[in-house]
Amino acid sequence: MPLLAGAHAARARSRGQGKAQPQRILYLSPPGLQRDGLLDRDAIARAVIPPEVSGQLWSEMVVAGLAGLAELPADRVLSMSYEALTAAPAEELCRLAAFMRVEPDPAWLEAAAAIVRTRPPAWLALPEAEQRRLAGACASGMDLLYRPWP
Repeated sequence: MPLLAGAHAARARSRGQGKAQPQRILYLSPPGLQRDGLLDRDAIARAVIPPEVSGQLWSEMVVAGLAGLAELPADRVLSMSYEALTAAPAEELCRLAAFMRVEPDPAWLEAAAAIVRTRPPAWLALPEAEQRRLAGACASGMDLLYRPWP
């Protein structure tokens, strides 16, 4: 069952933050991350989360997000990739402005394009076994993201 399946379930109050927590998240979280039936913010901050757990959550969000985007009219969706943005920031930002039907301010365009940076993929620094587990956890999201758009 997907990690976020119960996101609209009854909610419990979070200790010290005043925010609601989905019961499903409480159910799935290990007992060491809970105190008195609530998520413990300090325990979560100290927790070591395996990369594949983050990868699974990321993949589920991508799958759900793309399903939501597919329901919108094509003229309401702009597909923009990290690779395209880092390869040609000014051009991609102009494309974004055109999609929003605004004229890009030259000063904004120059400043915004100047802050775009590429970073080497951090997952390549993981041990090989963790890389394989992470790749497997991310597979469904990656397959959808890198499939050609209609």
